Amino acid sequence: MNDFFLASQFWVSSPTGIYKRRPNLIGFVNGLPLVFIELKKSHGKIQHAYQHNLKDYKNTIPQVFWYNALVILSNGWQAKIGTVTAGWEHFADGKRINSEGERGVISLETLIRGTCSKPALIDLIENFTLYDESKGGVAKITAKNH
Repeated sequence: MNDFFLASQFWVSSPTGIYKRRPNLIGFVNGLPLVFIELKKSHGKIQHAYQHNLKDYKNTIPQVFWYNALVILSNGWQAKIGTVTAGWEHFADGKRINSEGERGVISLETLIRGTCSKPALIDLIENFTLYDESKGGVAKITAKNH
């Protein structure tokens, strides 16, 4: 049985102790930080969360991403999902909640309900994530909802 925990505004110090950052939400499964969620204001651009916040966190507190499975970026109305190694162009919308195509009221709700329910999250990590070394570095790839 897995233990799930979502931490809000969780302070993380850099390995050197120089930096201290507070990501919006970190989802833990059995104590491992597997889901990273960065939220912007409702009128903010979520690409800013990728270009500035996520890149800063990856540089200053990289240990948060050692076990990371999913990165979710949202302003509440729009939401994108990707991996820690994905470029912005590979972040995708959450299109449906289940195989019947059920949609949520807003994009973030659809994405969270479709990927972060306990069974869906474990299934996505176990069966729909792979690592690609074909371009010289290791890239983590997670299946997109078509």
